[in-house]
Amino acid sequence: MNKFCGIPAFFQNSEVKSDSILLLQLHTNWLPFYINAGSAPTMFTFLNGKKNSGFILIEDM
Repeated sequence: MNKFCGIPAFFQNSEVKSDSILLLQLHTNWLPFYINAGSAPTMFTFLNGKKNSGFILIEDM
């Protein structure tokens, strides 16, 4: 499911630092716009614990 904040729903046992904060989780195949991230991707965007940088993690089946 797509969501803002909360706990990420990883399906490939991905690991992130414990102080990382989930900002957004998107199943990119079901959006009204195109993101070329793989065949069945889920994109997670995180903010680090100091809140001065972030990163994107993409899991694909």
